[in-house]
Amino acid sequence: MKVKIYLITNTAVNPHMYYIGLTKNELDRRLKEHITLGRHEGNKLLSDAIIEYGKRNFTIEVIEEVDESEARIKEYYYIRKYKSHYRDGCGYNMKYESCNYEKHYHGANRDQIKENIKNGRPWNYRISFSQQSKDKMIKTKKHRYSLGLYTKFNTNHSQETKNKIAESKRGKKLTEEHKNKIAECSSGRTWIHNKLLKERKFIKKEEINLYLLNGWESGKGVVWMNNVVECLCVNIWDYENYTEKGFVCGRIKK
Repeated sequence: MKVKIYLITNTAVNPHMYYIGLTKNELDRRLKEHITLGRHEGNKLLSDAIIEYGKRNFTIEVIEEVDESEARIKEYYYIRKYKSHYRDGCGYNMKYESCNYEKHYHGANRDQIKENIKNGRPWNYRISFSQQSKDKMIKTKKHRYSLGLYTKFNTNHSQETKNKIAESKRGKKLTEEHKNKIAECSSGRTWIHNKLLKERKFIKKEEINLYLLNGWESGKGVVWMNNVVECLCVNIWDYENYTEKGFVCGRIKK
């Protein structure tokens, strides 16, 4: 079965910004899906940009039709060609498996990687890594665990779990060495938030302009509020909920 590789172009900005995708459907339908589904389960960068600049400023076209077995490899090729990955500063593609397997793609792993992508499995399924690569990955994980940074992205803990975590850390003081390690890991990064999406991210500073263009704002997006009895640090998108409960901005004055 043939798969369409399509190019979406934002003509309202100069230089233009791009998105590369795959579809078996009609192009107009696919563009509508990016708007309606993107905010919940798809590419939020692209859907937010279409909403901000207007659908009329976006074009969509087929750049190649390929066999399904080669679609992912070709998608990667065009993402690189148009520099449409957001890290390259020229597009809205948020991820592509090939960006991780590029260094493993040539050699003995090539056929297995193609088979994994064809069948919708992770690119590194049943891939053998050298002992040197394994040692590096283990070292990186241990380092991140030691700093308390190794957590799943967008993990949502229950309030009970949050309270347990907070209680386990209460009263503990970090050593200077620990503080320096955290500072080193955080260097060159900054917090941003999005009120509509109710999300925050800790990104590289060189990526911030792209996010700001797509509705994100600088900062963690939190504010201190109190009701005289208790003082809480709340998300700004929950601000109105707390004001209705009698909370006001600021900490409790001692």
